[in-house]
Amino acid sequence: MSVSGAILMYLADKYGHCPDAASRGIAAKWTLFGNSTLVNSMFVEQFRETQMPATLGTLDAYLSTREYLEGDFSVSDVAVGAYLLYVPALLPQLDLSPYPNVLAYMARLAARPACAATLASRAT
Repeated sequence: MSVSGAILMYLADKYGHCPDAASRGIAAKWTLFGNSTLVNSMFVEQFRETQMPATLGTLDAYLSTREYLEGDFSVSDVAVGAYLLYVPALLPQLDLSPYPNVLAYMARLAARPACAATLASRAT
């Protein structure tokens, strides 16, 4: 497998994160969001001005009531968080300050030991 979303879903299935169709659907929703909606809105310059505020605004509102996307840390956070944590290293000019809950989420993810050992160490 060479597609990150497919690999994450495989691992979620293999290690019991998705024991039923409902939990698999939630994980798939966030994985597809990260791989498509989020990536396009932030990393495709022609879409950034119009799509990034709506995408991050919605995500910011969602994160205002929870620490992680599914409540507890999950494959969904790996899928979405990985792309968010690329921003400081790859697009440092992007101002994420209008999205304080997204920034707090990024900091929580970057502080996780496995994540801190990666590119994420530059995210905060």
